[in-house]
Amino acid sequence: MKQHIKITTLFVLMLSVVLVGCGGTATPEPNTTENETEASSSTAETETAESAETETAAEAVAEEMTEPEIIVAEETDSTDTDALTILATAVPDDYPSPPTPIPPASYPIPTIAVIDPYAAPEPADVMTDLSDQADADVTYVRATLAADGTWTFEVTISHPDTGESDYADGWDVVTDNNEIIKVNENDTFTRLLTHPHVNEQPFTRSQSGLVIPEEVDGVFIRAHDIVHGWGGQMVFVDFTQDQGPNYTIQR
Repeated sequence: MKQHIKITTLFVLMLSVVLVGCGGTATPEPNTTENETEASSSTAETETAESAETETAAEAVAEEMTEPEIIVAEETDSTDTDALTILATAVPDDYPSPPTPIPPASYPIPTIAVIDPYAAPEPADVMTDLSDQADADVTYVRATLAADGTWTFEVTISHPDTGESDYADGWDVVTDNNEIIKVNENDTFTRLLTHPHVNEQPFTRSQSGLVIPEEVDGVFIRAHDIVHGWGGQMVFVDFTQDQGPNYTIQR
């Protein structure tokens, strides 16, 4: 039995020698130098690729941080913009104007006092019963002082006479103390007008022989019409001034 094992072992060893000598399938020893070179080359390539990737990533981050985002605005037509501006600011033709503010009735309206050297004093009480519709106006007066101290008044009157039913029928000389100057005490007016003057407007009529007290400084001349009475324009004759608004004095 032991011999059989020895023979078998020897046979195996011999077979191995034969196989090695014949270039059999025995595994050759590895080339250590060549493997190390290939490993070094592979490692270097890997490191180079990683370095390149790192640099590329760094450059991309730097570009994102340093380069601002440029937004290109859409081009607009300046003509359209101007047209829109005009349309936005134009006021339509039919746009109503703002109402004019009306001050309340209690709002004080300032008045300016004007001193007129020819201003007439307040009319006498006898001339307070006046009509707003009266339209017999005294437009001019010429007063003449005669040598005997009496006065002649030439009075111009304007009134739309239509006939016997409506015309200016007289005028008066009234002092500031309510005295009506007449030639005769019972006369209706200082000067009575007995008929209309339809085709003679304005017209002038005179009255002489009027005595005016020396203390009187001025008189009012007023006209009357048979429909509306007193209330038209009057003229104040100031005896201290030889002329004034709508009158002259001859002495």
